[in-house]
Amino acid sequence: MLSAFIFVLTTTTPFGMGTAHAGEYSNATVAKSVGMSLFYTPAKACYAILGGTTAGLAYLFTVGDKDVLDSIWIPSVKGSYYVTPAMAAGDEPIEFKGR
Repeated sequence: MLSAFIFVLTTTTPFGMGTAHAGEYSNATVAKSVGMSLFYTPAKACYAILGGTTAGLAYLFTVGDKDVLDSIWIPSVKGSYYVTPAMAAGDEPIEFKGR
């Protein structure tokens, strides 16, 4: 199960993130990206879940103010969800907070 998760992390690019292919980097860089993702992905997922929940509550408490929703939702939910080999090599930035 864990090996399937690692395979998916290193071979897919959801939402158009990460344009480089794993074949362009050394095995050490790919391993580094997987190792970094093991810690980064759960942290980003928690941040996104808490941010999404907070944004929803803020939307309710402000009686539907979309500007407040977007100011919390966008930074917390968008961004990189795992570290690609290009990010591990320093060729692309790791975006914890979305824009």
